[in-house]
Amino acid sequence: MKKIYYVTKEKSNIKGFWKNPANGKLYIDNIKIIYPKNNYEFKKEVKNLFNVGEKEVFTEENRKVTIYKSNGENYILNNKKVIKLANITKNIVKNLIANYNGFTIFKELGIYKVEIWS
Repeated sequence: MKKIYYVTKEKSNIKGFWKNPANGKLYIDNIKIIYPKNNYEFKKEVKNLFNVGEKEVFTEENRKVTIYKSNGENYILNNKKVIKLANITKNIVKNLIANYNGFTIFKELGIYKVEIWS
């Protein structure tokens, strides 16, 4: 199943944390997911996100992530790590930020899940 992650201003139960390795600046975003039904819909959704100003589109299929950039460059991340936690504290988030350039946190069935790709 393909998933497209995108940044939204709307409230979301998924938070994305991204650190720019060049300057160390931290971004925290609300994230939503689109579940396209087929390849045509997938390509259409990616194109729509670029048309509204997205610079990068983050997609996942079969535990493999592709980051499509608006300039035509693509990056593939093959390693997905999922950490399940009963609670999230500021210290846990600080530790994750210190060790990873990007991750998402969401709550599912009362358990927090941290997804890290590299």
